[in-house]
Amino acid sequence: MQLYAMGASSDEQTLYIDFLDSWSCADVLDVRVVERSEAERIESFVDFAKDFLNEGFSCVIWVDESHLRSWSEPFVHDLLLHGYDDRTREFDVLGFDGDRVFTRLRWGYEEFSEAFARGLRLSAPGGPFEYIHHPMRLMRAKGQSHEFSLPVFRGQVCDFLGGPSADPTRDGRSNWWWTFHPDPEKLPDDFSTVTGVAVYERFLYQLGELHRKGREVDYRLFHLLWEHKAGMVKRLEYVSENLGMGKYLQDVTAGYRMLTSDLFRLRMNVLAEMRRGRADGNIPEHADAVRRVWQREESVAEKLHAVLRVF
Repeated sequence: MQLYAMGASSDEQTLYIDFLDSWSCADVLDVRVVERSEAERIESFVDFAKDFLNEGFSCVIWVDESHLRSWSEPFVHDLLLHGYDDRTREFDVLGFDGDRVFTRLRWGYEEFSEAFARGLRLSAPGGPFEYIHHPMRLMRAKGQSHEFSLPVFRGQVCDFLGGPSADPTRDGRSNWWWTFHPDPEKLPDDFSTVTGVAVYERFLYQLGELHRKGREVDYRLFHLLWEHKAGMVKRLEYVSENLGMGKYLQDVTAGYRMLTSDLFRLRMNVLAEMRRGRADGNIPEHADAVRRVWQREESVAEKLHAVLRVF
């Protein structure tokens, strides 16, 4: 799991904090991007989807969600298609529901096929979503076991502390799998892609921009930040229990549990404020809480790296 952030204040993009892109998982995943030309030749989307699902692939796919949710304005967004049921003629999908909760969803064959077709048209060159050049990405586990690697874990902790300015696993081809690498000559100075602990700086920058413009905070920013810390706790528990390192990592694990608890409480407060229509009122307070987590995590992560260096 890796934390990264993107943002450009000039076009008011929201900060993105998310998990490791599948390009970085070449050791465990077979990944194939479906080009637009291939997608436009699909005669029956239902048959095409069943074929790749039967071969063990899941698919991140761009569709017009406004068709699925009866929204008035077009909105092309990605969902994870992972199964189907011929009895009910429905696809199994993962994505956000109407309350912005990442959950399991189901849509009928015909309406999902139409949503995909509309997404293709809306993302065609000259369309409102033309930045989506690759409408589908197929992923399948390679079926080989990979033992936990302490040196890899140690290296990832080091990378997290270092906060590299770009993700080298993308081979410079793209900042997102579905589009092309942006032209740096056309981007404002404040645009950057950052990873690791440096994400906090971008996070705070974006909170400041939202506060300055009187915009609401999306609780998913805090939710994904919390999930990253919860993932760290799980990894530390695994190392402690399976590699006999519990006594060495006791304080570090406790530190990450506290960080996880603090971020969980913060994200729930932000969610409650959103539902009360007050998501823009306490941004300075939220920013202070994030700064405190940032400072503590740097200290805890450095202790973790010091322990791992011994082994």
